[in-house]
Amino acid sequence: VCHDADPVRAAHEYVKSFIGRSGQKCSSARIGFVHDAVYKRFVMVTLERLGQIHYGDVKKGADLGAMITATDRDKLIEQIRQLEGNNLVRTLYKKSIVGGTGHDFPPTVLEKWNLEHGGADRLMNTELFGPVSTIVPFSNMGMVEDMCKATDFALTGTVFTEDLEMLCYVLNFIPAGNVYWNRKCTGALVEVEC
Repeated sequence: VCHDADPVRAAHEYVKSFIGRSGQKCSSARIGFVHDAVYKRFVMVTLERLGQIHYGDVKKGADLGAMITATDRDKLIEQIRQLEGNNLVRTLYKKSIVGGTGHDFPPTVLEKWNLEHGGADRLMNTELFGPVSTIVPFSNMGMVEDMCKATDFALTGTVFTEDLEMLCYVLNFIPAGNVYWNRKCTGALVEVEC
């Protein structure tokens, strides 16, 4: 999310990208890089939107339900514990769940809070398969480029900017098969993309 992006729109699309119809999907927004100029507003709107998510039985209309298995939930809990233990992230938000099923995992937002500590390789290559995403503040695009170089893979990505030169710049280093512009990074456009 670049400095000139609409942080409200970007936050709504971001939440759709890691919650969507299910928190366990292979193309969710696992990391969101957000420019310092729009960071506070983006985070505020993201957390407000997550507070509106109806958690429960998806067969009865909930937006998001339990993890597929308790083992998946436990793995995710351990991965986050390790990232926090290595001072790479801190939990910024965790939605309260009432009346869970035993293998629930609350929609969660992590924040990369110790930027000087390093750990880009670990953070960029830990696949968090569930309703969780990490927001990383940045002040210059070089930091984003360096962190993207630390990973070998990404299915999808998106860039929120009004600057076409910035879009072209980011397209040259984002390691994703499909990259979108000013929209969520999930939901491939059938018969439009190669």
